[in-house]
Amino acid sequence: MNPRYFLSTAPLALALCAMPAAAQTASAAAPQAPAAEPAEAASSAQSGASEQGLKDIVVTAQRRSENLQRAAIAVSVVSSDALARLNVTQSSQLTTLVPALQVASSGSSNLFYLRGVGTFAVNSFSDPAIAFNYDGVYVGRPSATTGVFYDVERVEVLKGPQGTLYGRNATGGAINILPARPKLDGNSGDFSATLGNYNTVVLQGDVNLVLSDKAALRVAGIYSKHNGYLSDGTNDEDGKGARAQLLFRPTSDFSIRIAADYYKAGGVGGSAALVGVRNPVTGAITPAPTDRGTGLYDPQVQALFPQQVSFQIGRTLQPLSPYPRQNSTFWGVNAELSWTTAAGTLTVIPAYRRADVHALNAVTSFISLFDEKTTQKSVEARFASPDTGFFRYLLGAFYYREESQTADVFAQQTLTNYLGGALDTTSYAAFGRVTLAFTDRFRLSGGLRYTSDRKTVDGASQTLVAVCVAASCPGGLVLPYTQTPAGLISSLGLVGPLPSPVPAFSSIYADPSAPTSILGNNRAVLNMEQKNSRATWRAGAEYDVGPHSLLYASVETGYRGGGFSFAVDPTRQQYRPETIQAYTIGSKNRFFDNRLQLNLEAFYWRYKNQQIAHLGVDSNGASAFFTENIGNSRNYGAEGEAQFLAARNTLLTANIQYLNAKYTDFRYSTPAPPPTRCAVTAPAPGSASSVVDCSGLRALRSPEWTMNFGVRQTIPIGTAKIVLQGDARYQSSSYVGFELLDIEQQAAYWTGQASATYSGEDDKWSATLFVNNIGNQRPWGDIVYNANANLFAGSPGAPRLYGFRFAIKY
Repeated sequence: MNPRYFLSTAPLALALCAMPAAAQTASAAAPQAPAAEPAEAASSAQSGASEQGLKDIVVTAQRRSENLQRAAIAVSVVSSDALARLNVTQSSQLTTLVPALQVASSGSSNLFYLRGVGTFAVNSFSDPAIAFNYDGVYVGRPSATTGVFYDVERVEVLKGPQGTLYGRNATGGAINILPARPKLDGNSGDFSATLGNYNTVVLQGDVNLVLSDKAALRVAGIYSKHNGYLSDGTNDEDGKGARAQLLFRPTSDFSIRIAADYYKAGGVGGSAALVGVRNPVTGAITPAPTDRGTGLYDPQVQALFPQQVSFQIGRTLQPLSPYPRQNSTFWGVNAELSWTTAAGTLTVIPAYRRADVHALNAVTSFISLFDEKTTQKSVEARFASPDTGFFRYLLGAFYYREESQTADVFAQQTLTNYLGGALDTTSYAAFGRVTLAFTDRFRLSGGLRYTSDRKTVDGASQTLVAVCVAASCPGGLVLPYTQTPAGLISSLGLVGPLPSPVPAFSSIYADPSAPTSILGNNRAVLNMEQKNSRATWRAGAEYDVGPHSLLYASVETGYRGGGFSFAVDPTRQQYRPETIQAYTIGSKNRFFDNRLQLNLEAFYWRYKNQQIAHLGVDSNGASAFFTENIGNSRNYGAEGEAQFLAARNTLLTANIQYLNAKYTDFRYSTPAPPPTRCAVTAPAPGSASSVVDCSGLRALRSPEWTMNFGVRQTIPIGTAKIVLQGDARYQSSSYVGFELLDIEQQAAYWTGQASATYSGEDDKWSATLFVNNIGNQRPWGDIVYNANANLFAGSPGAPRLYGFRFAIKY
């Protein structure tokens, strides 16, 4: 698609769609954002209808409180009602609610993709492309984006680069989780209990206490537990968390809010199901003989490992061991200072967060231990003028410091990687945005942000490789899981270290009981620094076509910082920053006395030096996680969102997205090409690496069509009511594995949810019956190829879930 043609025709099409709004009566004033604190204003953020029509939703996506229909930005909002109705307790469940968003759980980490843009960020050495913000605080590690979905006011999903207001690592967009805040207007409380299949128990509660006319305290908590969604007991949940917030407002112009939160994730944790098996001789790939609900530790799958031959060790593999477990904690403290003057409002948000991740799983069909401790400190300060008058502005500064200590183990039976070290990131930024309101209906805006990053790494990778030096070694080495190299050598009773006759190994260890098996030792030190700086900018225009219709267009750039990969190959130890330039045009409209809402958006994105993280093989034959600059891509498409209040108590909704995402230049070098749909070029003379070229192929996790449809019917019964809700989602096929093979393709599917709620007077109590994923579809969220075992393993979605929820409030 020619971008010039796109940009020239899209405004006309959207303007034609918006023209009927001009016929609406001028007396119907355009909805304006209330002049209130974001938390209080956001109380209207409930999807649904009122007696006057559709309700307004207030968002803070552009760092100001504004009506969603007046915000010139592509953003989807998920209300607290929707989160409760679908029993959302984890980030991966957001996929059902936002068509543009794909979220997969990969063991201890969450993988976020927006419109085909994201990354397989499973450890501290790769950064996400989607900025995750909790209570206004950027959370740098995808593994720390759990345990926040309780007592939530709303979730905002910003689509497209947010380089001006959100900065680095927001090239694909941003997700804002906004908890409910303390209120001074009275005591209140909520409690809900959910019981369901898989022995699901979810208890949530919150209390708002007014301490005086100037202070309020809000305390909330959650307990969420269910059995494993896979047959081997994995993919369970056992979490508990608490949050406390203290608000002090001595005057109407000044307030301080202090918050603290804690979450503990226990239980078994994540694992995977077998997707396919590759014949090491012929290369033929056959689908797994088991279904998506059969975990890797199920006896049916465990029996397959002794049938897998590894030529490297000259024998078959062994069943997986040990069994998964996790014991991770996440906590943080933050504050928000707000001071309003005649010139504008000053907002300062200091924060400290810590994530202690200890998770052992087999998501990749080999044992992985993630033992990581990460602390982050940040401060953001913003000064925003009133959103009135000709000249409006927002100025800000941001400081971020992240320190990670890593001791990860990847036990692959034929070899074991031990990664340890310290990673330090320091980032500074200054930003601003200006809006010029030339008339009451026409505005131009521009923004600029300058970011300076410094990253350092000081660590080492030790790889112990088992090798059979004969034709076969039936009784040879198979490496068990141990947490340290010394423990592994001791458990096998090996002799050494001995001088190595193999250049790739610094030393070897011998097995007295199997002389033809040796254990090679290789150690790589990674001690380096990387500095990057970048200016990102935004230009936009807004035009009020009518009292309830907005037409907008923007151009914005984004930047994701570079970093390091733990690889023995020098050329793969660093990756460069990623940049994007995005064009957006949209229209937001209300028709028929506020009963029909129709929002349309078209977009065109171009990426350069796009980063992709994946599991690959280094020159020692060791599987490792790499982040590489694969080249360029372009994504374009359109999205339409509609809400129609067909009758006073009947609400119909629809959200449809079309996406065309393609790699225009996708090439990388590797000493051991994986099975792939991409073109492979043999090593050039003097080179040990082949070139893999995936240019022209559809991007990962980018279904061409995604559609959500919903209907809600309210049946009044005196002072009580019954609410019937049904939702359906369609997603066309997409690739969810780095190699882009047919076995890694998730086929098109439909899924649906339904609920029936009976609530008493003023909704003070309610009882709900629900069923999610009616068709028991379990789409693959991620598929990983294990080259050592020649297996494909994937993370399936949740099965059909049903249950009962009771809620009370006062």
